[in-house]
Amino acid sequence: MHKRIAIAVGLALSPFAHAADGQFDWLAFSGYGTIAASETDDKDVGFHYPFQKNAKGNDWATDVDSRLAVQLDFNRGGQFSGVLQVLAMQRNTGEYKAEVEWANVMWTINDSWRVRAGRMVTPVFMQSDYRFVGYSLTPVRYSLEMAGNYPLSRHDGAEVVYGTEVGAGHLQVQGFGGKSSLAIPSAEYKADSVFGAAATYSVGPWTLRASGTAIKIKIVGEAADTALASAALLENPLVSAGCPACTAEAPRFRNTVEGTSGQFYGLGAAYDEGNWYAQAEYGYRQAEDGLLPKTSGWLLLGAYRWGAFTPYLSYSGFKTHSLNDFTATGTGFGALAAAALKAKYYGNASDREIFGMGVRWDFYRNVALKLQAEMVKHDHKDAPFSGAFVNLSPTTYDGRTNVYSAALDFVF
Repeated sequence: MHKRIAIAVGLALSPFAHAADGQFDWLAFSGYGTIAASETDDKDVGFHYPFQKNAKGNDWATDVDSRLAVQLDFNRGGQFSGVLQVLAMQRNTGEYKAEVEWANVMWTINDSWRVRAGRMVTPVFMQSDYRFVGYSLTPVRYSLEMAGNYPLSRHDGAEVVYGTEVGAGHLQVQGFGGKSSLAIPSAEYKADSVFGAAATYSVGPWTLRASGTAIKIKIVGEAADTALASAALLENPLVSAGCPACTAEAPRFRNTVEGTSGQFYGLGAAYDEGNWYAQAEYGYRQAEDGLLPKTSGWLLLGAYRWGAFTPYLSYSGFKTHSLNDFTATGTGFGALAAAALKAKYYGNASDREIFGMGVRWDFYRNVALKLQAEMVKHDHKDAPFSGAFVNLSPTTYDGRTNVYSAALDFVF
């Protein structure tokens, strides 16, 4: 496991980067990719990453996890170095699109301090640095129950990293800030302010991690126009007369356009010793004065290495904490507005629990094959939820589905 993680952390994939015959030893090329297929066994519910458009029910899809990335490292290991990574995968339009995932320069001041500037990973999760590098993960994909709490994978800005020995272990502290953006099929978001810190302590087989991130985010484009129109409708006197509580919700729509604050907090631990690997992680999103819900997610994973095979079990979940914040009813036009608001908020109800099992087979150098099955139980089967799962038929979905996945991961 340590070898896989080393592939992607920091200047990723450096053990496999290639220089050109020593003539350009300041330049190294590397990459990673996944060829995968997945399906649900229920025509009423589809599965994908929350930022992707395509989500099929009861049909194999090859565009959910399949991806390819290439990376250039400049002066790797030097006092001044840089990295450029381009990642192609299915995006919000439903088409494959290559985007710059990393593009930054780093100044290694000494053994303890380094500074980075440019586009980089936002280190909110235990596996943020390599969550798209399938080869570095035990299961097919990083938990979407965790990732769904903070879907922005990167930011443009700066980072300061300090590392030191503490007791018998090593402590690394990161402080970061910048801006980011996110496009999903139904909307585009801009985060003009992203600030946070993360601390990782490694001792023996244990790795402990904590992070906190504050963000100021707003919706832009056509979705912003829709939000403002909804606010104006809620402020209409006909609605106010029949449902004052509905009118009180109008600022949430306006704040979503003007900018709303939120925070994410993460805790995690991993154990990696001999044949055994275990991981536990919890995350919580606090959302304020806007339309984004308060959510939490968790992940438990255990694996045992048996030669080239690594069978594993997992349990994960996702919960929305703000579903019952609006309970008003109304009369006349107010009743219609109250029903519409409840339906909109209920669309966030993607609460679920997932039990997973799978096996990883490292059958060739730098290549791994994975087979995985997940049993999913949704708490609100009639909710028109989207995100990792899309309820294609709220009137007939029974709340339970299975997700089957197969993936071939590689690095070069």
